[in-house]
Amino acid sequence: MQKVLLTLITVFIFSTLSFSQDTILYLSGDKELIHEYTFDDKNLTLNYLNKRGKKRSIEYDFIFSVIDSTGNEKVIFKESIIDDQEFTVAQMRSFINGEIAGRENHKAIISTASGVVFGSIGGALFAGGMFIAPIIPLVNTAVVGSTKVSEKGIVKKFPEYSNDKYFIKGYQVTAKEKRLTNSLIGGFIGLIIGTVSVGMICN
Repeated sequence: MQKVLLTLITVFIFSTLSFSQDTILYLSGDKELIHEYTFDDKNLTLNYLNKRGKKRSIEYDFIFSVIDSTGNEKVIFKESIIDDQEFTVAQMRSFINGEIAGRENHKAIISTASGVVFGSIGGALFAGGMFIAPIIPLVNTAVVGSTKVSEKGIVKKFPEYSNDKYFIKGYQVTAKEKRLTNSLIGGFIGLIIGTVSVGMICN
């Protein structure tokens, strides 16, 4: 009976801790679970314990808001000019919502596939003695990075934001980052495939 009671108490404590965590919402759209935080208005920093219990400090400039375990939100962001563009609190919230949507919904399949293809070409040529060939997938990534995520495609997925340029811009930012990342990963995988394939053929 004592063991059962101890188990129930342990489960209760851990469940309470897991649900009592608060959240930082960053301007990048990323979120971080925290607890035991304090605002240092003198140094304009938020001091907190991360989910591993380690002390951390972050400047207000990177934070949009802090949401406590009950859902109450304290907005840190103030009207600002970022990259020569002025953002109100409402506009920045829309931008962040777009960033989150882009990170969660943009698949970037073509970027991954092109990375693998050009990486494989570069790997095959490298295995054949053309040592500058690995630059091929990097050139492909640069091309991918120069293209803009279609606004029409975003509006098709999220018609309710068709007139919200801040949401669309936020989506484009993280979707482009995802394209670049997937292209680089695909290029690295392709390099290995191309190099190994030619090596096996030659042997």
